[in-house]
Amino acid sequence: MSKKVIFILFASVIFVGLIVYGSLQYNQKLKTISKQAQKKMEQRVHQSEQENRDFYTKLINEKKIHFMVIGNGLDEEETLQQQISSRIEKKYNNKVYQHQITKQGADVFDGLFMYEKGKKEIEQDLVMIVFGKHDIDRLTLEQFEKNYETLLNRVIADQPRAEVFTFIENGLKNNEKYVNAIEKTSDYYGVFSIDGEEVFDTTGKSIAQITTEEGIPNEEGYNLYAESIFNTINENVINNKTITYARIDPLHQLTKHDDFRSINTPKESDGFVLVDDYYSSSTINHSIRYEFTGDLLALHLNNTGGVMEVYLDGEYVQQYDLNNLPKGAIHLLITDELKKGEHIAQIFVRESGKTIQIKSLITK
Repeated sequence: MSKKVIFILFASVIFVGLIVYGSLQYNQKLKTISKQAQKKMEQRVHQSEQENRDFYTKLINEKKIHFMVIGNGLDEEETLQQQISSRIEKKYNNKVYQHQITKQGADVFDGLFMYEKGKKEIEQDLVMIVFGKHDIDRLTLEQFEKNYETLLNRVIADQPRAEVFTFIENGLKNNEKYVNAIEKTSDYYGVFSIDGEEVFDTTGKSIAQITTEEGIPNEEGYNLYAESIFNTINENVINNKTITYARIDPLHQLTKHDDFRSINTPKESDGFVLVDDYYSSSTINHSIRYEFTGDLLALHLNNTGGVMEVYLDGEYVQQYDLNNLPKGAIHLLITDELKKGEHIAQIFVRESGKTIQIKSLITK
């Protein structure tokens, strides 16, 4: 074999070896880069998770905040929400997006249906619940306690990383049992509660200075509300609060939304006619009868006013002046203390000129 051939073979082996060595080194470098990139990605994911862990980590890391109010249409409710939001944006440099599930004059039983219909797919970070003022004339204390807890329980389950708090309106000051029910339920679930009356009592100002002639908080009154709520949030930031809602047994037997059943078609109608999915009548003594099985009776109405009477299993229950209830779609609780079994409900028109409109009977 000539020297030239030997040289070529030797050179070829060296060349192939260099290629193999270079390839191995390149692959090793790629693996190193890949591991470093993966580590950086994991660090970024971890950092993002930490910064978005709950309301307070979002707050201090200047993340966007979604703030929802669920309530009875507290007068100037949006003003209060705006004042709280403005304080958050100014101090913590967050952008706050406001959402409302409210209805003027609603009670908490109606609020359960409002929430299910209006809750957002967007994760909420701050949630204020405002009910009680309009419950005292419609719901017994036991009904209020059970339905208030049901709503709070659902909100926490849906928004486990949000700071949920309850607000007690100044108008509840003469109904201590309902105030105590809100405070007890809030404390049990580990959410803070702001009592409007206590806020006013600590100001040193007269009621005339911070409320209107109707007893509703004026601009200064709502400013005091907002400042009290914001101060509580600030204290929680200073104390490095972490939001964790423990799994606890409820205080009452709660109703899942899917447990409610709607009966749209009555068994008998005496004068009520179906108009746009509502059985309607404005003539005195016209009636409508439903048969159902369950332990609860409520009505889904489109309220335009009027007066109606409800009879259950042939016995008079109550007359309802719908002129004093919220207009539009409402869910009116009649009773939740029925014995399980078959029942008959009959509704009579007791005022002419205003149409009673019934969408369905609700039971469970």
